[in-house]
Amino acid sequence: MLLEWLSRVRGRLGGSALARALRRLGLRELVLGPYERAILRRGTHRLRVAGQLVRFAVADRAELAWLDWFRRIEGPFVDRLLRALRPGEVLFDVGANVGVVSVLAAVVGRPAGVAVHAFEPQKELAERIAANARLNGCTHSIRVHALALGRQRGRLPLYPHADNPGAASLVPGAWHRAEPRWVPVERG
Repeated sequence: MLLEWLSRVRGRLGGSALARALRRLGLRELVLGPYERAILRRGTHRLRVAGQLVRFAVADRAELAWLDWFRRIEGPFVDRLLRALRPGEVLFDVGANVGVVSVLAAVVGRPAGVAVHAFEPQKELAERIAANARLNGCTHSIRVHALALGRQRGRLPLYPHADNPGAASLVPGAWHRAEPRWVPVERG
């Protein structure tokens, strides 16, 4: 009961002015800390997007915050995308990160036989997609490809983001601080 209430409070606070005020006053941890610690102990976070409740593995507060950001900011777009899926269609999630869109599409499209191909060149994140698919019982609908897509087949440098593993890119940028990793690329 308490966790459900804290979940609603956290969802409403998000990036609001009240959340920023709590952070400035040093009260954010007091209000939201117990909820976040409970989620991290459990290791999974439930997320409702497009009317579907799905679970995702979370390892730290940054991932938890990213999932909530995704729900708030990208949720409306994903909701429209998922409503547009028709029986038997195929969804390609390129740069799938931890598979939020892939898992949602597989769960929503399960009755209609939607097939999902998730492309993620970072091995750790590709493994998380598979784990998130298992958490939601949709492994039969998602095929995970641990590779990048490009103009031609081969290997290319993937530039990791300094703070966000999901923001890696085949194009170097000022925010990429670590040495690139070479990843397989298929023509796509």
